[in-house]
Amino acid sequence: MASIRLLVLSTWQQVFLFDMRNFKNCYFYPEIKDILESAYVCKVMHKAGPMLDKLFRKYKVFVRNVFDTQVVDLIIEKNKKGVCPEKSRNLSECLVHHLNFPQWFLKSALETSGKKWLEQPLTSKRRNYAAQLVTYLIILKEEMQKTLLSEVYRAIDNVHDYYESLNNKDFADHTYGNVVTKEMDSLIPLMGKQLIQNDSKNSGGDISNINC
Repeated sequence: MASIRLLVLSTWQQVFLFDMRNFKNCYFYPEIKDILESAYVCKVMHKAGPMLDKLFRKYKVFVRNVFDTQVVDLIIEKNKKGVCPEKSRNLSECLVHHLNFPQWFLKSALETSGKKWLEQPLTSKRRNYAAQLVTYLIILKEEMQKTLLSEVYRAIDNVHDYYESLNNKDFADHTYGNVVTKEMDSLIPLMGKQLIQNDSKNSGGDISNINC
């Protein structure tokens, strides 16, 4: 199995590029390994499957808490249309669809051949291309979460509006008594009802909760 040649990581503030070719087989930065294996740090990746497999098989790094924007895009599309599209979107297409990025934005970065990434030292232009491929993943994740949780955010706004509509007495009763009225109950969505029912039938009543 081929080794990872260039590893690019991004936070909200900064992008880091690591040239992995100078290290011995199966060696991995221990500090990065700790981050990738942490259950408390969310790793945002697009089409994460091949990379996760390579990290585990080649470097014995078991990545946890992954948000795969390719998979989430398929979830969103299937929930809209009932079926997955025949072809998944690449990162550029996801940025265009969810964030209205211009279609040409990542064109040069995505079309850079593998041989170009092997050139040493990497030119400033290619370092910028590498940074582009990770810089906007966190923003994309935030937008996708808003879409996935749209019912939740809508319910929160509706409940807040409901409180604003109450007179002083009813407002006091709700505030100090934690009363859930029929009106408030009607504003709370029942999430995944069909999924829960199907899981209960298939597992003899035990419900498996899978967090993506």
